Amino acid sequence: MTTDGDTIALSEALPLIRDTVHRCAPRLFTIYGADEVTGSPLIGWGMDFGPKIGALYWQPHDNTTHTGESAEQIHKIYELAGVAHLDWL
Repeated sequence: MTTDGDTIALSEALPLIRDTVHRCAPRLFTIYGADEVTGSPLIGWGMDFGPKIGALYWQPHDNTTHTGESAEQIHKIYELAGVAHLDWL
């Protein structure tokens, strides 16, 4: 494995990689409620990666994935159609 032209052993790199993936892990959230337009329940889960990257939100009933600037921004969009709650997991 190389970094900036220097070779380091994988055994040395793995702890650094592990630290990075734990520090940069997304926050998990759920948005749930009821869509007053269609009468359907609103159920889904997402990951918020922070302000520079954004958030992903997945709904199982139609297998769609949505993106937004943040979990809060996605939540505000769903509030326009009905009752929507945002909970951090």
